[in-house]
Amino acid sequence: MSHYYFEYQNIRAERLRSKQPTVEVLITDAAGEIPNQIGGRILVGQEGLISGTIGGGKLEARALIEAQRLLNQTEKKSTSHAATWNLQQDLGMTCGGRVTLFFDCFITSPWEIAVFGAGHVAQKLIPILIELDAQITCVDSRLEWLEQLPKAANLKLIHQLDLPNSVSDVSPRSYFVLITQGHSTDLPVALKIFNLISEPTYLGIMGSKVKSIHIRNDIKNAGILAEKIEKIKCPIGMGFGSNQPQEIALSIAAQLIEMRDLNTK
Repeated sequence: MSHYYFEYQNIRAERLRSKQPTVEVLITDAAGEIPNQIGGRILVGQEGLISGTIGGGKLEARALIEAQRLLNQTEKKSTSHAATWNLQQDLGMTCGGRVTLFFDCFITSPWEIAVFGAGHVAQKLIPILIELDAQITCVDSRLEWLEQLPKAANLKLIHQLDLPNSVSDVSPRSYFVLITQGHSTDLPVALKIFNLISEPTYLGIMGSKVKSIHIRNDIKNAGILAEKIEKIKCPIGMGFGSNQPQEIALSIAAQLIEMRDLNTK
């Protein structure tokens, strides 16, 4: 067996172990001239191509689109299906072959939590969340704070100077936790969430009762419907404990679990 094969299988095993949403695409049948051979395969995650190749070019690009569609589906179950494409007629390739791809999507819909902000509260919250059966993403403009977070297979870190730009980098099914540096950075992220996702499953924003009034008014003035604003959890958390970061983190984690259980009933 080649080093490439073992590397691919190790990556596949790690994705399965950590329950990261992944699609494996395998060439199962072919006729005529094709870019790769039967048995060629790739692993695709929400971040794009992870490992392997089925020949590159238009075939692989189309397979990536289909894999991303499976990853973004709403059904909370693994799924698989085959697709047969004529390379010339369906993909506009010059070779006239035909290829059948098997798409195997596993762990398509884990509990996904997107934390915007890696500051003091996140430093206490993330270690709690990574112990749960969930996929966590943390976004911050400050690399030095992201680097202080623990390493975990189910934790993805995104260093982004313009935080709202990263909303599209996380699953629309995510539970959104906004604990950035304050109102001026929370608000643009919240507006971007409502712009891209009609009704987020959960949107929690850290702040006082006074901040809650201001941010709700600002979101309302941006044209967001009142019934959607009412679902925002601000102040975030269950309301118990002190203002110490570790107690705020416990309160947020408790609310996330409560909302997860309500949404899965």
